[in-house]
Amino acid sequence: MFRRTDLDNFEIPATGRNIAKVSYATSLMRQGVLISTTEHLLSALIGMGVDNVIVELDNLELPILDGSALPYVEAFLEAGIRTQRRRRETIRVLRPVEVREGNKFIGVYRARAIAFNMRSTFLLRLGSRRRLLTWPRRHTAPQLRRRAPLATRPTRSGCGTWD
Repeated sequence: MFRRTDLDNFEIPATGRNIAKVSYATSLMRQGVLISTTEHLLSALIGMGVDNVIVELDNLELPILDGSALPYVEAFLEAGIRTQRRRRETIRVLRPVEVREGNKFIGVYRARAIAFNMRSTFLLRLGSRRRLLTWPRRHTAPQLRRRAPLATRPTRSGCGTWD
């Protein structure tokens, strides 16, 4: 949940229905109120297994910092994360789900761990057709520090680059 303290604590849940645009930054909007550049913070939260947080900001944009999730990960590691008693809500993938649009594709399949199989113009230039990244439910601090500097940036064609 994002809370704009400069707008009487107006809240914008970080859900798919509130995605306003994803061109060069991921922006969320609700009732005309915008929050921009959320991707680095959201990546850090997901990577650390945090799914229940209130982010307060007094501006329409989160700091870009170094362009990765690393500064957020470092701050969370320093502050610490508390496990809640309430059981985490999850979804179970019962059958494959695929969506195609032109040459773009996304699929969701059953798996024991979160895994991303990426193909991008950036990786193709490096001679790699695909990159499989398995994401454990909880990372160790060294794993987080190693993966947090990875940055995904959109390109004109809509394919992401992974630096």
